[in-house]
Amino acid sequence: AVLTGVVALSLAALLKSYRSGGSLVCLGLLAGIATGTKYTAGLLLLPILFIWWHTSTERQPKRLFAALASFIGAFLVTTPGALLQPVRFWRDVAFERFHYGEAGHYGFTVEPGWEHLSLSLRWLSSDLGSHYTPLALFITFLALVGAVSSWRRDRTEAVLLLLFPLAWLLFFSTQKVLFVRNLLPLAPCFALLSARGLSYISSSMPG
Repeated sequence: AVLTGVVALSLAALLKSYRSGGSLVCLGLLAGIATGTKYTAGLLLLPILFIWWHTSTERQPKRLFAALASFIGAFLVTTPGALLQPVRFWRDVAFERFHYGEAGHYGFTVEPGWEHLSLSLRWLSSDLGSHYTPLALFITFLALVGAVSSWRRDRTEAVLLLLFPLAWLLFFSTQKVLFVRNLLPLAPCFALLSARGLSYISSSMPG
């Protein structure tokens, strides 16, 4: 729940930074806090790199370095064990890599690749939006409409919205363990795209 909330804040900050410009420090801070809650949230650096590449005049290195410094600082503040007990920290990281990538987890082990991805997509489309499957599928339809309309309106902004959730989904699909709770950080983007889809359909209706 904490990670999902931070991802939602990061999404809002990304859109604000894209539309208004300014410092990327806030984005770095949020990404660092998110990574402190779950290390794979380091994927939030991808949209930061993308927005720096596309919006910076001459792509000033200082702007990027400030974001990376704030990311590292926030991560270390929220995960002090990385400094205080580095050997144990890296041992724990190695264990989780082994757990997810090789050993699996009883009752939650799947084949990495297509099986993992297809099961994840099935849960996202039929369960994330609602416990009532028809409503969940309708919300998924709205999200797809929202993604297409966002792409047609502003492709750069659409990439910002989709880069993290797609990278997250693809990364976890390479693992042997499928916990659907790991898909919850995709909910903020899913909700935003659904709202955009509903708005697009409403504005397209006559009268």
